[in-house]
Amino acid sequence: MEKVGNKDTVYTKQFLVPENERVYFDTHVEGWLVKISVHFEIASNKNNELRVETDKDIAKIILTNWNNSLGTATISPIPIGKHANGKTLFFMLANYGIGKTNYLSIQLLLGGLDAK
Repeated sequence: MEKVGNKDTVYTKQFLVPENERVYFDTHVEGWLVKISVHFEIASNKNNELRVETDKDIAKIILTNWNNSLGTATISPIPIGKHANGKTLFFMLANYGIGKTNYLSIQLLLGGLDAK
């Protein structure tokens, strides 16, 4: 098993995302079907922002102004849900704006019962 700190890496993927498109994926994590979408927004007069919303049974990650060609990344794991077994599911991601294309790298991490 691969780990980052005390968390198991349960999913890692890179996506090339054209302008005005979003990412959708699902994966099984210890018997739990996790569904995630990632949306990119450009907003004038706003700093980088990351929001997580729920849309039915899909975790919707919204990245506003994450289009820097040098990259923008989370600096620590962000909780996104809790497994029935009590473990917390986290995500980390990085995005690079390459012209009008986003290069997104995302990983899901499953923490132990005491993981923060």
